[in-house]
Amino acid sequence: MYDTKLKKSIFQAKGFFNKRVSVEKQLANVFTLTSNGIISKDGRYISVNGEPDCTGDSYPGVYDIKIGKQINSSVMGELDSDALDLACKKLFK
Repeated sequence: MYDTKLKKSIFQAKGFFNKRVSVEKQLANVFTLTSNGIISKDGRYISVNGEPDCTGDSYPGVYDIKIGKQINSSVMGELDSDALDLACKKLFK
């Protein structure tokens, strides 16, 4: 993710471009934003495929841009799957 005002990358995580990592290593973990990707209204969260899913096996998943991590049960607290699904979707309302 790139901030056009600051003219620099604002987010580093597995699957996102990182100029400090070789291209070969990045290609092993790369994904692209689909045309359905969404960013939360507050600009903090991104759902790469437009379907907010924070379960442990979701891919590419939801990311917290502020802390630079993928959102999952360890980040949101130990919630059952239904509560985790609801909490994840609320990030985008």
